[in-house]
Amino acid sequence: MLDQLSGGRLEVGIGRGSQPIEWGYFGITADAAPSRYTEASEILNIALKGHTLSYQGTTSSSAKYP
Repeated sequence: MLDQLSGGRLEVGIGRGSQPIEWGYFGITADAAPSRYTEASEILNIALKGHTLSYQGTTSSSAKYP
């Protein structure tokens, strides 16, 4: 459906924030923010490829989401 609505093209922009107060809303420290951003990016890339989503990282995990 998204393919039809977007004409086959989708642009997504993500960012991890730049201020400690932004991470603090989610209980994330400045030291942990880069690795959590990397994991979130990896999960998003897997999900957008249309595969079954299974992921095991240091802060995130999922098993066989369609």
